[in-house]
Amino acid sequence: MKRTKYLITYIIGLLVLSISISVVFAAFVFNQVATVTGNFGGITIVHKDFYDYSYNKASNDKKVSKLRKDTVAIIDNIILASTDTYELTSDQVYVDGKAYYNNSHVLLKPYVNDETAYDYEVGDAIPASTVYELKKQYTGLSSVGTCQYYNTSSGEFTDLVKTVNTNSISFTVNTVSVTITCTVNQNAGVISTATVTTNSETAHYRTQLDVDGLGMLVLDDDITSSSTDGYSVIDASTAITCSASEDKYYTEAEKTAGAQHPYLSQLGLHFEFKAEIAVYVRIHIRDAWEKIKEYTTSSRETYTIKDQVSGQSPFTVNDSEWYYDEDTNCVYLKQMYVPQYDNAGNLISKEYTFNVNEAYFYQVASTTAYTEYVNVQVSFTIDIVQANRAKALWKLDPSTIGQ
Repeated sequence: MKRTKYLITYIIGLLVLSISISVVFAAFVFNQVATVTGNFGGITIVHKDFYDYSYNKASNDKKVSKLRKDTVAIIDNIILASTDTYELTSDQVYVDGKAYYNNSHVLLKPYVNDETAYDYEVGDAIPASTVYELKKQYTGLSSVGTCQYYNTSSGEFTDLVKTVNTNSISFTVNTVSVTITCTVNQNAGVISTATVTTNSETAHYRTQLDVDGLGMLVLDDDITSSSTDGYSVIDASTAITCSASEDKYYTEAEKTAGAQHPYLSQLGLHFEFKAEIAVYVRIHIRDAWEKIKEYTTSSRETYTIKDQVSGQSPFTVNDSEWYYDEDTNCVYLKQMYVPQYDNAGNLISKEYTFNVNEAYFYQVASTTAYTEYVNVQVSFTIDIVQANRAKALWKLDPSTIGQ
């Protein structure tokens, strides 16, 4: 009898323990949808994909292979107007690599290689109120070297007739009049912002500045979002290799297989999900950068850190609804996502697309000794968490991030 009571007590204990374990794991199940496609705890990741916006990545014409399908115009080689002023230097000693001027604004010559004619040596004390530095103040736009669009009918780039004013560039492409208003950083000598307006209610254009801040792309939002005209879909269950530099590098195996990498600037990240509960969402981007120096007889591969555009990662999301965290390489949806239903009571799915900086190219070294390339492998995971669990799991409050 005692043995029977013991067995009953033991079985009840096991049942209680099992239920407790199930409850504990249920609290974390919403975080487990981060890397899979499926349904967990009322959250379904329908799919995740890469979008390839390349026009013709197999083209032997580098300019064509760099082209995106949603490109309206390419603007490059912008020259800024500036005024020169000379200010007394604040340096206490002469610094290597800087240009110094005397009271007459004549350039002073540093000591180099036992020369007898020089004005100073690096590290010498600077006499007070006698040495100046040249300060350029950039006042606006002066000229534009390139303003083109790609004619898909002729397969050629066509120069556009442009008008350049102090703070704007105007031209007409395919009967649409376009004006780009620019803000110039007076000290850095770059364009900090560029906004586009048109005379057409059906033209939805945007701009993306180049790495050097002296060029830009004009892009068509309608084509960007078109599965017919804008992009091809690539499964994102594995990483994709992209060319980050303006010249592409392929291994011998890739050449044999006929591989064709898109440029990083032609890549988009897309995902779709459904949620029956309130959730927070973030995307974790993983990128491995590889620099290749190809010599005449051999090639050597090294790894490099992620490059930046004007202090920003090429993965920075320019969307007010989202916040990109440089340290973790994660993109957070600022607002809590609440389930949505159609008129028939069916759960509506939600999808998002993020484009890598459309004008981005890694600035490789220029040398006669070797050719330098940069490739990057990109993958991403989707992390969807029950709203009241996000702060504990992510160690931050998504509702206040980026404020």
